[in-house]
Formats: sequence, structure tokens, C-alpha cells
Amino acid sequence: MPAPEILALGLYLVFGCVFGYVCTKLAERKGYSKAGFFALGFFLTVVGFIIAALMPERQNA
Repeated sequence: MPAPEILALGLYLVFGCVFGYVCTKLAERKGYSKAGFFALGFFLTVVGFIIAALMPERQNA
């Protein structure tokens, strides 16, 4: 059986990718940088999702 640290790292990577993908879709819909919001979701997971969800839609000038 793998060490608990390996399982925790794997779980963090899975959650990071899921939240990164969701934040990317939110950013795409609102007109923001997809790469930036992926990083936000990946590293901050739930907090990043909340930030992405509360961002206003970008206005085209």
C-alpha cells in the first residue's frame, strides 16, 4: 500500500485539476484569462472557485 503522503498528493492533484477546469470554464464564460483562472483553481481549489464565481463579467471596451 502506498504511503499516506503519496495518496494525499494524488488527491490534491486530482482536486486541483478539477477545480482548475471548473475555474477555466467560468473564466471563459466571463471573458477572463483561462490560464490564470486554471492556476487560481488549481492552487487554491475551493477558495479559487469562490473567487472565480464572484468575479464580474468583463466589459468589452
